[in-house]
Amino acid sequence: MTVGSNLKADHRIVRRLESVLRVMAARISAGERPPAEDVEEAIRLMLEFVDSYHHVKEEAGLFPVIQGTNKEQQKTVYAFLVEHEFGRRAARRIEQEYASWLKGEEAAEPLARFILTYADFIKVHTAKEDEWFDAVDGKLLSGMQQKEILRRFAQVGTLGPSTKEIFGRRVRELARKYLKK
Repeated sequence: MTVGSNLKADHRIVRRLESVLRVMAARISAGERPPAEDVEEAIRLMLEFVDSYHHVKEEAGLFPVIQGTNKEQQKTVYAFLVEHEFGRRAARRIEQEYASWLKGEEAAEPLARFILTYADFIKVHTAKEDEWFDAVDGKLLSGMQQKEILRRFAQVGTLGPSTKEIFGRRVRELARKYLKK
């Protein structure tokens, strides 16, 4: 497995979450109230899988190596870091809007809008990164760098070696409920 293929595998899970989020946002906009545990699980997945697992793999494993060896890629890495911060802030805002919505303090519209914004972020961000990962695997990393980064990836997460599978299963459970697939 290469660095790029490893991260693209994460993206397949993230894009499935994106699809779930779009359906949740549409239902909330239509006045429905999805089960609280489903919305809470979606928020946890944004915070735990996307941010604390996937983005940390990139930020602690891939980006430092690329920045240290290829000065031409520093602007690209910086742009991805800015996008990661946007995703973190959007997820936290969804968490806040959801708490307000549960208390009846706010209308459903802000919650649905922020969920949809996060889904749009996932779509655009993963597409850009997937294209860049092809260059990462094709010409930006040596074989030794690939091995070192994959070693760093293995150290990310607190759920052990099957972290990706656990998150994938959690997303599949939500997808069964919301995507009918």
